[in-house]
Amino acid sequence: MTKRDQLLQVVDGDQSKEFVNFISKCQDEGSCCLQETLSSCSRKQLDHVWERLHAWLTELSDKQDELNNDCNDGDEMDIESAYPRLPEMLQCVASMIAACIAPKEDVYVPQQMVSAAIAVQELLPRLPSTTDRVWNSIAGSFETWWKKQLPSRDRVIMQSYVYIIQRTLELKPRPLLMDLRRVWSLHEALQLIDFSKEESADFLTMLLRCYISSLYMLHDEGIKFLSLVMTLDENVTVQVHNTVKNNILAAPNSWHVKYGEIYFRAWQGLSGDRRERFERACIQKYMDHAVHAQPELFPTLKRLLSYIHGQKKQRGVEDMLCNLYAPIMWRSLHVANSQVRANTATLFFDMFPLQGTEMTVQEADAELQKQFDLLSVLLDDPMPKVRVVSVVGVFRVMRDFWEMIPSDSLRSLTLKLIQDLLNDSSSADVRESVIKGLNLLLDNPLCHPFLKPLLPEIRNHFHDMSELVRIEMLNLLLKVKTLRTIKFWTIVPIDHLLARLVVDSEPVNKRIVKLIFNNFVPQDATAAVKLSRCLALMELNPAAARQFFRLASQHMATEDIVEYINILCKTILQAIKNVGGQTESEQSGDQVNQTDPDDENNLELSGSINNTTTNVAGDDADDDDAIRLSNVPVMLGLCEVICVLWTFNEEQLNKASNADLKKVLMKRFTYALPEMFKAFSDSRIIAVLLQIAGYLPPKWIPTVSRSWLPKLRKMTSANTVSDYGPLVECLCKTGQVESVLELVTEWIQPALDVTPLQKTGRGRPDSGRVKFVETHVPEPGLGLALLSHMLTQTLTQGILLQHVTRNLAIRDLLANSVVKLTEMLEGKADEKSDSNIILEAFNIYCKLLLLLHAQDKRTLSCLSEYGKLLSWADKHVVPVLGLKQEDEQSKQAQLAHNIVQNVLTIVSNMFLIGVGAELGLTVIDFCTLCLANDPDLGLLSVVLLSLYQVVELSRYQGDAMWITPQTLSSALARVFLNIAGYVKHHPKDSMKVLSSVKEHMSELLKTVYSRVSLDETVAHEVMSTILAAVFAEMDHSSKQNDLEEEATLATLPPISAWLLDILARKLHLLQEFTQELKAICDTGIVTDMYKTDAILHLVLAVAHERKIDSAGLRGILDHIDRQMPRLLAEMSEEETEDIKSLIGVVKEKLKKCESALGLASS
Repeated sequence: MTKRDQLLQVVDGDQSKEFVNFISKCQDEGSCCLQETLSSCSRKQLDHVWERLHAWLTELSDKQDELNNDCNDGDEMDIESAYPRLPEMLQCVASMIAACIAPKEDVYVPQQMVSAAIAVQELLPRLPSTTDRVWNSIAGSFETWWKKQLPSRDRVIMQSYVYIIQRTLELKPRPLLMDLRRVWSLHEALQLIDFSKEESADFLTMLLRCYISSLYMLHDEGIKFLSLVMTLDENVTVQVHNTVKNNILAAPNSWHVKYGEIYFRAWQGLSGDRRERFERACIQKYMDHAVHAQPELFPTLKRLLSYIHGQKKQRGVEDMLCNLYAPIMWRSLHVANSQVRANTATLFFDMFPLQGTEMTVQEADAELQKQFDLLSVLLDDPMPKVRVVSVVGVFRVMRDFWEMIPSDSLRSLTLKLIQDLLNDSSSADVRESVIKGLNLLLDNPLCHPFLKPLLPEIRNHFHDMSELVRIEMLNLLLKVKTLRTIKFWTIVPIDHLLARLVVDSEPVNKRIVKLIFNNFVPQDATAAVKLSRCLALMELNPAAARQFFRLASQHMATEDIVEYINILCKTILQAIKNVGGQTESEQSGDQVNQTDPDDENNLELSGSINNTTTNVAGDDADDDDAIRLSNVPVMLGLCEVICVLWTFNEEQLNKASNADLKKVLMKRFTYALPEMFKAFSDSRIIAVLLQIAGYLPPKWIPTVSRSWLPKLRKMTSANTVSDYGPLVECLCKTGQVESVLELVTEWIQPALDVTPLQKTGRGRPDSGRVKFVETHVPEPGLGLALLSHMLTQTLTQGILLQHVTRNLAIRDLLANSVVKLTEMLEGKADEKSDSNIILEAFNIYCKLLLLLHAQDKRTLSCLSEYGKLLSWADKHVVPVLGLKQEDEQSKQAQLAHNIVQNVLTIVSNMFLIGVGAELGLTVIDFCTLCLANDPDLGLLSVVLLSLYQVVELSRYQGDAMWITPQTLSSALARVFLNIAGYVKHHPKDSMKVLSSVKEHMSELLKTVYSRVSLDETVAHEVMSTILAAVFAEMDHSSKQNDLEEEATLATLPPISAWLLDILARKLHLLQEFTQELKAICDTGIVTDMYKTDAILHLVLAVAHERKIDSAGLRGILDHIDRQMPRLLAEMSEEETEDIKSLIGVVKEKLKKCESALGLASS
């Protein structure tokens, strides 16, 4: 039986299962099997087949309708329970449709096939949501139907089209570009939808989602589709416009231009009245919004409109822009709001010139002249941000229309820009924009002859105070460097560039090096030329040379760096040879090469580098004179360049790919360094050589490395950090940190008065070497200086900490400083004990604990040790702070002061790095206790700093549970109480002391009020405490008759002036203060004339701060007005007579307050 007969037999039966099996079997045999089967059928047979299929589909649809009437369960479950093979059935029918319409020509479409296709469309929404593959297959069949323009295509496409669009929005894991192209290929189907009917609402919602889909926004097919959707119906246009407006701020910046393209394509697709309405309702709205936009919104709208501005050359666009901007732009350029003027100026320059194509020649000339006149007006705008926009815009106009602008206009504009705006002292942004504009102007080659004599006049702006101006100057010089007509050194001389290289910031220095790199390190030049350029650079500015070569590695390959170092090394050796003849190492050959020979590749590499460095010192007579051993500056400079290049490229050299280069470099210096150490005696050169030697293993330079430790041992306290610093760093880098620590331990043990410590099990055992005992006087001060240097230098700190974590002997030794300090504070210390040395040991001990905590938080936590230190200081140190009756006690008090200073400083550093929240409350109590025992307030600065760090740590951790409102407010109250006591006894020195801690108090208050992470009650309690301190002082001053002078913040009593000056720096803090003052007035605190006088004096002082909201102050005055009669009535005649003058002062101040706040005098 043939396939045709089988098909006819299957459709004549009543079992759809057999039909599904037949279609599946045909598909398994090949994609053309079903098509061949259908093509073998006659038209009558095809009519019969489709009639039977339509009957099946109709029966399915009727059964579904019955189930809907009889059952309330979900549709998907109903259809599946009634006919579980529905998806397969519909897919098979779709396969039949695809096979029937597959032929390229003479496609026969029976009427029953159309009816079956329509039935499939009606059943599609009833498919389960999990049958996406079936949906996609069916949609593909009807997509082909539509493209071949077969009968009734408008009746069979919509369900499939909706599905494809939905697929582009919801397909997981991501939508496919192929589906987007399918959507665009069917875009004509959109014309079938009547968007005025309610049935289309869901489809419209889905279309609106496309405007926030990255698939549509990032591909041309999507942009065209979205533009077409916008033109379908005026209601659709409004809906789309609102959708874009609501989502444009959340969209990526790149989408803003795409939205502009969508609007422009939609405008092109419209005509007549609809186009005009679209212009007014959409494009002009954006123009108006852009003109009046806030700074954060304007760039978004400008990017959208810029696309439309950029299409000016297309037909009708310029006329459209003229018509839409005419009622907005020209008046907006002259409004009072500077932000509006700046926005309008930006848009104006973005589309300059703005001329309609329908204007006559005279009208066009007049319009152009009007716009040229506006250029000068905008450059003279009083607001800097408008001038910034105008400067860049004018330069862009000059660049684009250079040949069209009259020479007189060019000259006048240039003079205004260069002479006036480039020297605008009120705004660095304006000066920056002028230089940026000159950079733009260089893009037009016709401007170069005009700019060549003009640019040297701006050289002084290379030293502008603003970093942005200097950076822009360098960008200009880099642009000039690419030109052949202008040389950059005629604008800014080389010596100016080098001078800035020494003192300027990293962004500026990088650009300077990029500018002059090829001048001083020509890549293709000979070794002699490179050397001469290096010498010239060092002669011009040695400090600049160091900075230059620090950044030069960014422009050099690693092999070039190694080659350059070898050139300089060879030069120094040649200078040594010229003085002392051939060195011993050169006569005997390279010993390291004999003991550790290279393989063949290394020898070839070494030879290639050495060949480039021969005869570098004898090619030029001037260089011969400069390259002499006695010329210390030159020798120092060459050594520094070697050290800088090696140091800042060590990471690259340590890579496995550069192992051969590093080996060549190390071998070169294995025999070069001993000769250099012998030849040079200048301490600066020796220091540099020590840094270079740190990159070589000690066994490679044994004659040199053996002398380092003995030299360090011979030093005394008279030596400075420049003497021992390089030596210590070199020893640490070469793995000899343990030897240094042994020396330090030997020196500081006598000062700490302990027996020699035995090494712990974690230390390295004694090597068993034979040692010679040398007698040296211990230098505990120098030992501590060495240890402090190792802890503070980044290079040595990690090496030291890594060793100490393995052997804690040095930490345990330093811990004995606590015992020694206790003896000193109790007067039991040995007379030979030096308090400065013990105190320094204690300081280093505290620092070491914190650094070890950062190294290993689990086993070396500093929290318990710091807790013990605080307890020790509380017990032994704080009671000694106030002892000053005798000289000995005065020394003990000063020592206690220094100890507390060190403890609180290190605790503040601990909080600064986010450690120690557990000790927060302990530190707060300790701070207030210290201040209470410090009559001179010498600890006030460090106490406030510690309180600030505690509060900052609490805010950073987002957990204020351990800072209660009472804790902080109580601490501040005790601080203010101690300050008040000091002010009372030292009125002349009080303002000096308070001024010195103003920044710490200011930072503390800003932290309290900066975030809601601290409980709001904390902020309230803090402000209440401040107000209590101020009010108490003001009340006291009123009773002492000290408030008669003019009321300003500066003339208030000391504590009040100090606190209110801090609050006035932040308007919201001062506002909180006035609200709190009003609140306590409402509680009835004003009980006598002295308190009334104090409050009015405060109000009058605060009222002079013009920016403050006066509502709170007016409330206070209202309260005083109500209280005054009651207070006067309650006073006896004798009391009234005693304070008669005060009552007059209060009434006068009340009038002044009402006048200052603009109130009618009562």
